[in-house]
Amino acid sequence: MRKAYKYAFDKYRDQYNWFFLARPTTFAIIENLKYFLLKKDPSQPFYLGHTLKYAGVFAENAEDSEGKDIFNTKSVGLFIKEAMTNHPNQVVEGCCSDMAVTFNGLTPNQMHVMMYGVYRLRAFGHVFNDALVFLPPNGSDND
Repeated sequence: MRKAYKYAFDKYRDQYNWFFLARPTTFAIIENLKYFLLKKDPSQPFYLGHTLKYAGVFAENAEDSEGKDIFNTKSVGLFIKEAMTNHPNQVVEGCCSDMAVTFNGLTPNQMHVMMYGVYRLRAFGHVFNDALVFLPPNGSDND
């Protein structure tokens, strides 16, 4: 995976502001990733994880306003199990960030369930704005 990332970065670094590297078992909610990146300065490299640790790039801890990780290394099912054990009265609130970007360790079938839950399921009585537009802050060249 490092070779593929290096190739993509070397070949396309002048064409893109951001590169996202994930495992095949990672489910990513790209809309939340775009939201996360809106306030980032593309001229200031940063990373989440270990990939660029020795390249002098700033490491960042990505959490929401409640201190919950948005780049998760576990599956949503494991988070729910842990919440049921540790906080049975707060499973929904205590499980995961509302702005989660990734969940890891998913099988192909679990990926399909996540796709349905994130992009298709609509609860009756709730208003959904599916026409989200991600506009970068003024003066930003984020896309």
